[in-house]
Amino acid sequence: MHIPLHTTKSVICSTMMLTGSSIAAEQPNFDEQHLAATLRSSHQTLSAGDQFYLAFDLVIDEGWHTYWDGLSDTGYAPTISFETNTQALSFGEPVWPTPERYIAPGSILDHIYEDEIAVLIPVEVEQSASAPLHVVITASIDYLICKEYCLPESAKATTAIAIASTTDPKPDQSVLSIANELPVDLIDYDIQWSTEQATLTVPGATHYRFFPSDECTQPADLIKQGDVESSSMTITFDRSYDDPSDPIRLSGRLSIRKSGQWRHYNIDTEHQP
Repeated sequence: MHIPLHTTKSVICSTMMLTGSSIAAEQPNFDEQHLAATLRSSHQTLSAGDQFYLAFDLVIDEGWHTYWDGLSDTGYAPTISFETNTQALSFGEPVWPTPERYIAPGSILDHIYEDEIAVLIPVEVEQSASAPLHVVITASIDYLICKEYCLPESAKATTAIAIASTTDPKPDQSVLSIANELPVDLIDYDIQWSTEQATLTVPGATHYRFFPSDECTQPADLIKQGDVESSSMTITFDRSYDDPSDPIRLSGRLSIRKSGQWRHYNIDTEHQP
């Protein structure tokens, strides 16, 4: 096992709300909401067996940030859940956009979101779905949001679709364009392992940024090693919390700059020392 970079909700909230002169100057208002959510569907009408996407749009107040679905030094990942008036839908795992690195005093590294993001959720209509059917979908998100202090908040958004005999011939292209830009699995790469390191080389890459998932073996120095302008990236792991027989796992989101453009990938690979 490894100890994740992030800590529990109670520790983070109590620590960040009560520490520092800047925090004392601005007291938290638990009645305020610092994130607004809306929900969009790629299709308004679907038939049995169809697949579609929901876009969960989150607008974050200026100066505030929340955390991505992976490792950070503080904070915790948001959680999303769904409610519907039918059992005819099957929800896939939410796909979060690539976050930003945020380094705070004390060498604290968090992976965060600011301003506006869209979380994409793949959905499938079960083959057994009966038409016609009016479906109401509610998405709920629980998250930690921070500025001078941190607050646990939650938000909901609702949309509706119809299950019918035909599929919507004019889907929402703005949602589909997000789907077309989703990170893909990294395939073309070379990786060299040692007992505590992984060195990754992607042909043509000149800049790497790595954002570890919860399943990643804990990195030892991600501030220095997680954002490098180089033809390769080396990640050193902290194995002090692991069973020596555990494999080393490199798992998360990888941003790579090639030919002057950034591309985003998923990587999940492991090595048995």
